Amino acid sequence: MQLTNQDFGKIKNLARKWGKIISEEAFGPEGPGLDVSFTEMENVWVAAAEGLTEGVACAALSQQAENLQTEQACPQCGQACELDSQERTM
Repeated sequence: MQLTNQDFGKIKNLARKWGKIISEEAFGPEGPGLDVSFTEMENVWVAAAEGLTEGVACAALSQQAENLQTEQACPQCGQACELDSQERTM
């Protein structure tokens, strides 16, 4: 499956919507007060970006792993090889 520029645009718009939700959660419905520094806002942006990235990565990788067979073609030799999986912390 190849994502198109239109698909990426939809993803970006969805992330913007989540950004509004996160901003309200962090700063309340009125937004950040004048006492909130730019650095504090940046810290919220970074935490949001990290959380969103981690959520997408974990979901996509888990979904992809569910589709794996017990054997896959080896990328080097092309023969069927038994898969070995390992837990990995994101």
